[in-house]
Amino acid sequence: MQPIEGGTYLINQKMVDDLREEKNGKHVSNLGALLANAIAEDWNVDAYIVDPVVVDEMLDIAKKTGIPSIERKSIFHALNQKAVGRSLAASLNANYHDLCLVIAHMGGGLTVGAHQYGRVIDVNNGFDGDGPPLSFERAGSLPNKDLIELCFNGCKSKEQLQTETIYQSGIKAYLNIERRVELDLLWRTKSDEVKKVFDIVGYQVAKEIGKMSTVLSGNVNAIAITGDLATYDYLNQQIIQQVSWIADTYVFPGENVMLALAQGTLRVLQGMEEVKFYE
Repeated sequence: MQPIEGGTYLINQKMVDDLREEKNGKHVSNLGALLANAIAEDWNVDAYIVDPVVVDEMLDIAKKTGIPSIERKSIFHALNQKAVGRSLAASLNANYHDLCLVIAHMGGGLTVGAHQYGRVIDVNNGFDGDGPPLSFERAGSLPNKDLIELCFNGCKSKEQLQTETIYQSGIKAYLNIERRVELDLLWRTKSDEVKKVFDIVGYQVAKEIGKMSTVLSGNVNAIAITGDLATYDYLNQQIIQQVSWIADTYVFPGENVMLALAQGTLRVLQGMEEVKFYE
């Protein structure tokens, strides 16, 4: 799909066509709207998507890089980040659109977003690895010179390097594991080894939270940590102890994207928000 602003969108033929052509990248999340549309057609009802990964509300200046022809892209865990933002706001007896938040989603990919009054004005690209934090399987940012050398030393093809940096790096590479269940097992049996890696992740996430706090000019009402890796309290505490001076930090372990999808659709059906149309 093409970049769009956050919200709930009616699935239309243009969206279906773009997803089938994988216009903004190949990812399993592209199947969501296609499956929903197929089910809706069988029942002759409408189908919706909510805050897809291509939500783009970034400031123009936030997209700039040191090479004018290359711009940063907004691809992140928009659905879970915005859902957590709303949940956090509710717990503070506030409206999500009235707050400035920094939200870190830690999963297979890792994204940290600056939420300003309901819009994510800056965030790292959680798919291509734009941004320092390594994640369960992403490499995160790498030194330019070393990465260029890796690309041209003849050892690996373009496809192999893409697979390595997106799906075979991060925690997987440090601990030589493939699945999340293996991380759980290692945590129970070799926690000291895992802690060393969590220290690296925690350091990088905390640094990214600090960076996003400057995007908000230090006006941060709260910080949230979420995603599958947020189920590890040790990792959470490594982050919290480094960012506690910025704002209070709240932990939302795991992710509840099915509930977030339902809530987003209900906001439209109940007239709380207007439906949006993909063009």
